[in-house]
Amino acid sequence: MTNEQIAALIGTGEADELLPMLWERTRKLYRKMSNVYASSHSERCLQCGVTAEDILSECYFVMLDAIKAYNKRPPGQADNKFTSYCGYHFKNRANSLLGIRTKKQINEPLNTAISLSTPVSNNSMGSPDETELGDLLPDTHSEEELHAYEDEEFRMQIREAVQEELADDPVALRVIEQRYYQERTLEAVGDDMSLSRERISQIQEAVLRRLKNNRKIQVLAGRLDPYRHISVDTFRREGSIVEQIVERRYESQRRSKVNRYAAYFSSLSDEALTKDLEMMRALPEASRNGMLEMIEALNEVTRRRGLGTVPLNDSGSGWW
Repeated sequence: MTNEQIAALIGTGEADELLPMLWERTRKLYRKMSNVYASSHSERCLQCGVTAEDILSECYFVMLDAIKAYNKRPPGQADNKFTSYCGYHFKNRANSLLGIRTKKQINEPLNTAISLSTPVSNNSMGSPDETELGDLLPDTHSEEELHAYEDEEFRMQIREAVQEELADDPVALRVIEQRYYQERTLEAVGDDMSLSRERISQIQEAVLRRLKNNRKIQVLAGRLDPYRHISVDTFRREGSIVEQIVERRYESQRRSKVNRYAAYFSSLSDEALTKDLEMMRALPEASRNGMLEMIEALNEVTRRRGLGTVPLNDSGSGWW
């Protein structure tokens, strides 16, 4: 897998675990750039107490900036190398570290604005006041966004609990989905399922009674303590209801990520997959441990093609 392919995958927002791999591949370049910069700005570095290692530590953020720039490149730069986007962002970060600003930066409005970290003096209480200007500015959107996120999360959890409860009755599940998720009338649902309005109403009432007694839905609705009404053996084996829901959600998200990687690897040739296998095996264990979903997907594809796998160790706690 090339640097460009890795940067493109990270740019989707679903492959942050590849960041250590890209960093390992490009760190030598950043070290060279840091040494050259520190040498050419030796006097300024001495005044600011900045070393080449300090500059190198900023290069991780240079890499992040370069990834964004690479994934926003215009069509005419489609064939550009990823590393070609590092120089500009390296210079910006290094200059900022030494307090060097361009003429354009000096004239930017933010450079003449009042800092939100400016202390607000108020000694009426007879004690030092640590309040800053930014603390007094209201955020009119944060609370709305938080509530929206919580509402969406709650709806998803309820829907999963309903689907699990009605997994053995597809007719009932279909009625509930159309009535409450699609907000269709009894008549419309009856027409769609070739049933009378009265029959749809009967199914709906029976399902609602069934769901009302579902323990997980009661927990989500706040009517039941998630740590009560569960046997000791079940708790030791599976945890509380909330823990079970969280674990299933995590596994669903993990599996979704594996499937996306598997789709990508399936599009590669046997030769390319073999190279990826060799690269994975050569990576440090710490780096591999951060890419378990990717390696699982790679193994699924390479196993089907008879190309070998990256094996698990005996304890299953990491990758060799």
